[in-house]
Amino acid sequence: MGSWQRKINEFAGKALDKLGSGNIRAMRAPALSYPLSGKFDDIEDTGGYRTNFVASIYSNKQVVRVLSPSAGPTFADITLPLPQQIKTDNEIAYSQGQSEVKGGITDPTVGGAIEWALEKTKITGVMDKFGISQALGHRPMDETENVFGGANFRTHSYSWQLIPKVEGAGTRITDIVKKFQTLAYPSRSIGQSYSRVIHPPVWFISVLNLNKGDKGGQFMWDMGPLPSVLSRVGITTQGSAGSGYAALGGYPAATTLELTFLELEPAVSLGDGIASRSQVRMGKGQVYG
Repeated sequence: MGSWQRKINEFAGKALDKLGSGNIRAMRAPALSYPLSGKFDDIEDTGGYRTNFVASIYSNKQVVRVLSPSAGPTFADITLPLPQQIKTDNEIAYSQGQSEVKGGITDPTVGGAIEWALEKTKITGVMDKFGISQALGHRPMDETENVFGGANFRTHSYSWQLIPKVEGAGTRITDIVKKFQTLAYPSRSIGQSYSRVIHPPVWFISVLNLNKGDKGGQFMWDMGPLPSVLSRVGITTQGSAGSGYAALGGYPAATTLELTFLELEPAVSLGDGIASRSQVRMGKGQVYG
């Protein structure tokens, strides 16, 4: 982490403390990991890669939005195997509009120079006036083009089939699935639960390489998700043949978990990657991509 990011984290952390009572930054959720550490295939099952999801506080303050998730409060810290497939959707909106391309002296082209000369000598006007242009089939050039209309928010989709193979695995899978489902929804507002709710948390997603002890994003895998909100949680439970349940603890034999995250802010290109709107406004910050 660079000195710029450390200063931003420190400043934003103080702002967070003012939003709550006491040291709000000390509120850290316990880590939940699957597979269970030391039980089976800790590294070999996915070549040493894991996907880490950290849920942090939502704020409309840009200085807070550029916080590293390690600097603020967290509601969840979940690590799962790297899925066999990660889907990222990028949709850029364009609409048909009028071109701003100009010819003549200010935009020199061979055709533009000839047309400029014809207009200046009034030859074009004479041809139009006496119907010569119409007789030759002349029509105005189509000046329409696809004009940038904004970038849609990127989505990132993940799915796993989680199978409890050892004692305690069923409980851990259930805890993880329940945590994702719970945090997808707004929470009640203490004291104003009749009329208000609290915005769901913002998620920070990264791929970890356990072989190297790396806790940074692996862009080669996940296309650098920007801070996102959890927009879909799909859960499918499956029983084993015969008994209908797994032998260990009576939990489902398999649980399929599907997650879709929607980026919180528009992405902006930095040339060598992308960043969120708040990161750009706060001076680049962490570059994803």
